[in-house]
Amino acid sequence: MKRNFSSLENKKLNDLKAITGGLMDSSAINYVPTNNGDCYDKETWVDHKYKSTIEVC
Repeated sequence: MKRNFSSLENKKLNDLKAITGGLMDSSAINYVPTNNGDCYDKETWVDHKYKSTIEVC
């Protein structure tokens, strides 16, 4: 990867949200107990939008 960007390249970077890792996402992971506490669901939320759930036993 290039070490420095030229001013022309910097002018092309208009929308930083389009760049993965350009801005920090607001994310949260919730652990919800299930099956009388024997298992839990790991819910992943990014920018207040539900992304996924993984059941862990």
